[in-house]
Amino acid sequence: EENGIPRSRVLPSSLDLHPVHSTGYRIDAAATLEAAREKLSACETVIEIEAQWLRSNSIDLVISDISPLAIRAGKRAGIPAYGLSNFTWDWIFETLFEGLEGREVITELREMMAEATLNFRLPFSEPETFPDGSVETPLTVRKWRKTREEARSFFGLEPSSRYVLLTFGGFDAPPKSLTRLVDYEPLQFIRVAPRKVRLSEVSPTPLVREPQLPNLWNLMTAE
Repeated sequence: EENGIPRSRVLPSSLDLHPVHSTGYRIDAAATLEAAREKLSACETVIEIEAQWLRSNSIDLVISDISPLAIRAGKRAGIPAYGLSNFTWDWIFETLFEGLEGREVITELREMMAEATLNFRLPFSEPETFPDGSVETPLTVRKWRKTREEARSFFGLEPSSRYVLLTFGGFDAPPKSLTRLVDYEPLQFIRVAPRKVRLSEVSPTPLVREPQLPNLWNLMTAE
């Protein structure tokens, strides 16, 4: 809050698309295509509801990361709608759906993204990711709460070691499938633990070394 006024509200929405995973790190392409088709078959109702909400709440701007349905809802509401991401779903799905006859899904998603007032392209992407061009943009992050030294101390990281974060989301690959990581020592790797635990019962810091791999650490998340 700022001066007693909430700075933001989180409201549930069915606007976005997501890959369907067979495991935490493998995507089921056929199931993803079916889910995308189902989403698009009902998208007109979703977009109209969202556009009405935008109008009734006097919203001035839509920023989407990176739902094409949100872009179209903003356009329908008559307000600017910006895309902000490293990628667009049509670009991701184009390769994923090869051999699955998903061209109509890709085309529709691309047409929605092309309706954006402007697209801001974050690092780690290519200009052709976005239809009709984009503006190269630096990483957008909230202001850090800890210095580099404070963060290393909090997480129990060695000052002289270099660490690689494998994923921001839960990563349930069994350790035996990650054995090649030892080939990259002295690099240290961190994955988000596949389940929540009581940190006080595991370690004085959120990082716990994986017993089977000397340079793999689990970032534990609290219950």
